[in-house]
This record gives sequence, C-alpha cells and structure tokens, in this order.
Amino acid sequence: MTWKDISALTRFPALCVSALLMQGIGAEAAQPRVAVTATGYEVFEPVISIAWVDNNQLLFKGSRSGTDPKRPSLEPSSIYLWNDTTKIARVYAKGRNFCYAQGNVSILLRSDNQARKAVYLEGMLGAEKEIEKQFRSNTEVFNKFSCRLQKLEEFVPPLPKTHFYLVLREGDGYLTLRPHGSKEERAHPRNITLYPEKGAKPVTLPITWDESVGGVGTTYSELLGVYVLPPRQLIPGRGPGNWPSDEPRIVYLLHRDGRVERISFPATSTFSRPSPVKSGWIYGGGDFYRTSGLYIYSDNAVRKLDAGNVNYLAVSPNGCKAAVAINNRHLDMGMPVNLKIFNFCLEGN
Repeated sequence: MTWKDISALTRFPALCVSALLMQGIGAEAAQPRVAVTATGYEVFEPVISIAWVDNNQLLFKGSRSGTDPKRPSLEPSSIYLWNDTTKIARVYAKGRNFCYAQGNVSILLRSDNQARKAVYLEGMLGAEKEIEKQFRSNTEVFNKFSCRLQKLEEFVPPLPKTHFYLVLREGDGYLTLRPHGSKEERAHPRNITLYPEKGAKPVTLPITWDESVGGVGTTYSELLGVYVLPPRQLIPGRGPGNWPSDEPRIVYLLHRDGRVERISFPATSTFSRPSPVKSGWIYGGGDFYRTSGLYIYSDNAVRKLDAGNVNYLAVSPNGCKAAVAINNRHLDMGMPVNLKIFNFCLEGN
C-alpha cells in the first residue's frame, strides 16, 4: 500500500474488515513479510521509554531478560542503545529515565526533592553534558516533542488557562483542546483550535472537544510528517462505553499547515498506539482477554503479528522498523514486558 492509497482505507467496508480481525486472518498472499527479533531485553511500567535515534539504533530503558520467561528480570535497569544490525545492546547511561526528540536527548540521572533540583545528561546524542536544573516552575511547560521546558511567554497568544492544551514541535505552535469546566463545554464552536507559530492565523480543526483528543496517545510520524491523533470517544455516542467494539476506529492526521485527514480502521475492542509503517498501519488491538495483540492493517486486510498486550511502540523515522513493548502473558500477573523489533522492509516486499 502506498500513501496515495490512504483514502481507500475509509472506503473499505468496516464489517468485512472487522470479520478479518475477529478471525485473526487476512489476505495472506497480499500481506508483506515481517521479520521479528526478540532482543532479549525487558522494559518496565509505568513509564516506558523507547525511541529510535535513527533508522538502525534504538534507545530504551530496560534490563536483560531473566532465565525464567514467566518472571520479570531481577537485573537493575539501565538505558541501552540497541544496534539492529549487530543485534547487540550496550549500556548508554545509568539514568532513571530519558526523553529523545530530533537528535537531542535528556537523561534524568538523579534528583533532590528537598532542594527541588535534578541533574540531567543533555545535548545532542553522543555529545551530552551534565546539567543541574531546578524543578519545573509554574512559568514553564514541558514539550514532549522537543524534550525541553519552554517558557510560557514564548507562546503567542498565551496558552489558555480555561482549556487543556497540547504543545507541538517547536515552530508548529499548540492545540487548544477541551475546556476544564462545564460552563465552557456548552460553548460553541466546540472544535479544537490550532494556534500556529507567532503571527499566523488560528485554524479551527474538524475535530470536536467531545472526541477527547489529547496529549495521551498523540504522536508525530517522521514517515508521513504529520501528527497522529486518535480520538478516545466516539461522537455521536452509541451504547455503553467510549467506543463500541463493532464501530470502526478513527485516526486524524494533522499536517503542520492545519490540514486534517480522517482515517478509518477496522472495528476492534481495544485500539492503542496506531502508527504508520512502510507497509500500512500497526496498532495494539483485539479483545483484551481473547485476541489481544499487535496487528497490521495493510492492503485492506488485517493480520495479527504477535499475541499479548501492547504497552508501547515506536516506529523508526523511515517507517521500516517498529520497537514494540509487549506483554506476551498479560493475563498472568507479574509477567515481563518484552522488547521486540519488527522489520517491515524485507527484500521482496
């Protein structure tokens, strides 16, 4: 599937695709081949840190898998750099956590809650320096797309106090999301607004407050050059729950100039981390108790790539590889979350 075929996703009959998903089968002959590498490492909740630094190297926080596949590793965690050519990981830093974006890395080394300060290893990957910082003040906001604190005064117009908001990559502005209070929720229009860089005209997006699009789950695709926004609430609602399991899923693609595309996906009980890859879209889906796993949607067919609960996934900039944190025994308590690499750009695809 090429990205010129995206519009075809919205026209494919949802009922047929849903049947493919529930049966766990698809048009196998048309599906691309996928190579899977079990790295031999585990990652840990609640904060999972995984990021591709280029198309071959992956930064992650975790530890070597233990000898018992039914028990989490007892090894201390470190921040590793995985090389997908050699299939070897080396310890990159002994940090608590990290954030990586656009060539820059910020690794939390240690913190002092009483003094309200922390020491970070920050800078371009491979050229970081130790920096001591005060904890974030109420005049700053953390930008997850650039891994740095930004002063509130940088934003024109100012970030709203009455609404939730999402700060985008530097130069792209921010989104004003749903309001905090019920009074504002009755206001019109009820749409999300993009405030681009300083001086640019605001853009009202065809996405409503009620769809609960926000910072959680919103990612940026280097492959497509767009923000991927999956709504958490079906509007208009139907039946119990936020999203009935027989309704097709939706993802919005937000271009940096404010254009929005709406993509439809097969119906599924769960739907997490939808991400474009070279050969289609991957996501965590299925019924949690019976068919939970990593799925790929390509050429109007759905295929299950791995069984288990997908905790996190990250796609390489060129869309060829995905690093997936998956609990393959999620119905058993205390099972490890395994780190696997899925390669979608095999010769012959």
